[in-house]
Amino acid sequence: MNPNNKNYTSLEPSYFQSLGKEGIAPTFTTGQAVSLFSSTSFLYSLAIMISVLAAGVMYARAGVYRMQASEAGVRKSNDEIKRVTLGLLGVLSLFVILYTFNKDLLSGNVGLDGLRAAAGKGGGIVSGGGGDMGGGGATGSFPSSNNSSKTCEPTSTVIASLKSTGGVCGGARCTVLTGCNYQKYLPTIQREASNAGVDYKMVIALMCKESSAREIAQNTNPNGTYDCGLMQINQKTPCDASILNPETNIARGVSLLKGKIAATNQVYPNIPTMAGVFASYNCCANGTVPHSPSADCKQETGFNQSVPKWVCPINPGDSQYNMCAVKSYACELTACLNQL
Repeated sequence: MNPNNKNYTSLEPSYFQSLGKEGIAPTFTTGQAVSLFSSTSFLYSLAIMISVLAAGVMYARAGVYRMQASEAGVRKSNDEIKRVTLGLLGVLSLFVILYTFNKDLLSGNVGLDGLRAAAGKGGGIVSGGGGDMGGGGATGSFPSSNNSSKTCEPTSTVIASLKSTGGVCGGARCTVLTGCNYQKYLPTIQREASNAGVDYKMVIALMCKESSAREIAQNTNPNGTYDCGLMQINQKTPCDASILNPETNIARGVSLLKGKIAATNQVYPNIPTMAGVFASYNCCANGTVPHSPSADCKQETGFNQSVPKWVCPINPGDSQYNMCAVKSYACELTACLNQL
């Protein structure tokens, strides 16, 4: 991570830890913009405290009315107690409803995974998340954060990029780290990455791209498989508590990433190997190996060097999530490595 970033954690534990959300103590990072979602946990706490204090004051006032020892005072006291009790019950009911349907709402981490999962990702040659059997694409359960597109650059632009200083991923921007609360999983990420001998920054980038660090992220692919959890592990059965467990999910994702690194051994001039690893993590449902040499981009089509399939803009596939989408995915995550 950037050594200039400094994390600050409050000395007092937040009340959300009592909900079993151990990683949601109020924190802020000097190198990261504060989001609306990260601020609302404080607003929830403040609203609850104000409600309790107001109820206490009103109960005390009701007691004063009752001490007047008059029929009107007792009636007024009873009305006051009834209003306060109903108000507290309303606050408690809202709390229970939020906790039941999505307890992350209580920490301001507003997630709509269930709704988005129902929409799916759309078909294509790209695998859904961490596996090679998914039928979705680079969007995972959070299509707004992945910006996948079938739009390809002109062949001449790709050829020129191979000769440029930045290479084929020159100009790529990392957007998925914004609002991605991966810090709560960082100890597990670093431990599993160290044990596997992989760069933990790659795990962070993948997690933020695949699920925006939402441990309950789930997606159903058109081919009937499922993408589950932080690393969007692909499997044939619906996501359950076991695969959604952060420790298990991260370990599976790191193991898969290690395999992709070992398999991505082809080196191409001016094409980052790490981008090829990301492409392989994302692709492909039909068995295509994205980092293998392209049969379309060759000398006859204007290329003076061999390039992998994910780089070639010729015949990338007809779906939205084609090889050009894989390139967008791979280049963005490569750019993210420089921001971690």
